[in-house]
Formats: sequence, structure tokens, C-alpha cells
Amino acid sequence: METEKIFYSHKEAGFRAKFLIGQPESKYQPPDIIYFAIYDYPYLYRHCNYFLDSWCPDAPGPEPGAIMVGKNGEHCAILDDEGTKFIHSNPVAGKVTYDSIAVAERYFPNGIVYKRSPDM
Repeated sequence: METEKIFYSHKEAGFRAKFLIGQPESKYQPPDIIYFAIYDYPYLYRHCNYFLDSWCPDAPGPEPGAIMVGKNGEHCAILDDEGTKFIHSNPVAGKVTYDSIAVAERYFPNGIVYKRSPDM
């Protein structure tokens, strides 16, 4: 998909993240999945708390391609292209998984902040 912008659209990013499902956690840490989905380059060596910064605008809640960040900044994920499931590096399973938003509190016990990728 060709784009004039640096980042993929939110819906496209949510779709792209699905390509990593089943990959080992050792290869794709939580921020890597988001960077792969929004920017096509996963290894920027950032932490989840980086998405809490002001460069990522707030999203009103779950929506296609939204970035989910724990309020403590310790875990992050991205919602799929429908906004109903999220893709993340699952620390329990040891691989990238695709989970329903209904179980998000298992991985984000301190609450979730929803962000959008920059619209650059």
C-alpha cells in the first residue's frame, strides 16, 4: 500500500499487526509490534511508556488500530482493524497473540490509555 504519510492509517495498522501473530516474544516485544504495524520498522528500541508521550494523540476509546498502553507504561498492544481484538506480545504465552478486548484487564491491571499513531 502506497501512502504519502510516514505512518500507515489506523485501520491498516490494525490489519498489519495480525501478520505477527504466533511470532516469538523474544523477536517481537510489545512496542515492536506497534512500530511494525504503524511504521513498518519494528526495532526502534523504545518502551511502552513512550506511547504515553504527547507525540501520540489520545483516542476516545477502543477503535480500529488504536494503541493500548497500560497506565503504568509497562505493557502495550494494538487493536485490530475492527477494534474488537488486540495483538500483543503475550508474556504468559511467550509469543504474539490475538486476544479479545474483553480480557484486556488481565494484561493491563492498572487500566488502559488509548492512543492513536501520529497523523504525519
